[in-house]
Amino acid sequence: MITIRYADLPEGLHAQAATLGKRTVIYLRPGLTAEQQRRGLRRARQSARMGYGPRLPAPGVALAVGRHATGRTLADLGSAARRHPLCFLLVSAGFAAMVACYALFATMPVSHSARAAGPPAAGLGLRR
Repeated sequence: MITIRYADLPEGLHAQAATLGKRTVIYLRPGLTAEQQRRGLRRARQSARMGYGPRLPAPGVALAVGRHATGRTLADLGSAARRHPLCFLLVSAGFAAMVACYALFATMPVSHSARAAGPPAAGLGLRR
């Protein structure tokens, strides 16, 4: 399993991979932009391919990046909920109402009322 952590790395080094038991840890320098993180991870993968450091398969790194982003988002959400509980409750209620409305509207059958509003079709029992 690959995890992502933050550490103070030497100047110019944005990412470094290390093994801790059965776990591979990618250390990122704190305060990097998204582009710098992406380039650092790419460089770490290239170095691993050359034999420097542990193996870093692409699916494992992608999964680690996804877990890291999700965990960070949930941490920010928890921080916002602790800081502003009433606002968080209102936003959550609004979001739940939108989901309920979507579920209600998406499951309703579609009626074809345009055909009933048009002119009567010839031969439907109308005699002259």
